Amino acid sequence: MKKEIWFYIGGLLSFFLSTLFIPQGISDFARAAALDNPVPSGAGLTLGIGALLVVVAIALLASGYVIRRKSLNTTRTYGSDDPDEITRQRPTQGYTNRQEWMDRPPNHMGNNTGHKRD
Repeated sequence: MKKEIWFYIGGLLSFFLSTLFIPQGISDFARAAALDNPVPSGAGLTLGIGALLVVVAIALLASGYVIRRKSLNTTRTYGSDDPDEITRQRPTQGYTNRQEWMDRPPNHMGNNTGHKRD
């Protein structure tokens, strides 16, 4: 598989694992606040691990995206010519090596210089 696919899979897996830690940490804090009990000792660690997994997931997904964009920008696709070549192909630039189809044929709209109807 391509490298960016592994980054995407790792990011999604990290997001999934964060759903196992963050709700538990929030639940511990909420239960302690509702019952006026002290916060359990592992609640902060659980919430911290979940937050760290979210940050890792965002970093992995962003890395996969950057690698994907970089690989797409380096490959030549249909119509991705050099800017100089595109400029040479414009009919308004006045180059002599223009294609024949770029020139309008003479009298392309018919002879409309004669008498007009009222």
